[in-house]
Order: sequence, then structure tokens, then C-alpha cells
Amino acid sequence: MTKKPNNPVGYCKPPVSGQFKPGQSGNPKGRPKGRKSPDQVIADLFSRKVTILEGGKKKKISHMEALGRRVLNDGLKGNAKATDQALTLLKIMSSLQSDPAQQDDGTMPDASADLRAVQALLKHHDVSMDNEDDEDD
Repeated sequence: MTKKPNNPVGYCKPPVSGQFKPGQSGNPKGRPKGRKSPDQVIADLFSRKVTILEGGKKKKISHMEALGRRVLNDGLKGNAKATDQALTLLKIMSSLQSDPAQQDDGTMPDASADLRAVQALLKHHDVSMDNEDDEDD
């Protein structure tokens, strides 16, 4: 008689040499990571560090800070376009700092500005907040 093999090979029975070893994954590299969004790519570019010389010392700053310094320095040297860009950046930054909804310090923004905006909108459409109380009667 012929001997039966210890591990028969066939349908749903791969040879031992083709089976995964204990503790070994079938996908060692894992699932590929997804693509980055355009916002994320831009944020990564501006957050990278660049080395500059300031006062004879090396200093690492972000690309965003380096770009801001360059625009400001060019504006101070008399470049009209750079001056305009620096002033535009200043306006944007001051509007972001004065808008409580834009601040991300972990606290709730003051709702009084929102209330005033809603009241102005209602006044514009000739709607009074007192009308709601009269309807309940």
C-alpha cells in the first residue's frame, strides 16, 4: 500500500510551505494610507521648518513665519506690493482676533455678538421677538 501524506494538498488545503507561519500576518505592510487633502498638503508645507541666520545665530522657524518675515522686510524696504500684502495680512489677523467665534482657546465664545446679529436680522425683516409671546395666549 501507498502511504497517505501527513498533510494532503487540495481544495482549501494549501501546501505547508504556502501557509502563513504562526504569528505572521497575511498583509505585513497593512492597508495603504489614503491621499492627503489639498488643505493638509498646504498645511504640511507651511509648517515645515527652515533654518535662518538671525544675529549670527541659526534659528529654525516655520515656512509660514519665514514668508511673513520676508513680506514684512520687503515692505519695509519700500516694495509697494509687499507693503500691500503685509497690510492685508495685518487686517486679516486683526479680524480673526476680534471675532470670538474664530478663537480656539477651548472656551465658549461670548454669545452677545450672536444675539445682536440675530436681533439686527429680525429688525431688518420687521419681525419682533415679542410677537412670539403674543401667539402663545
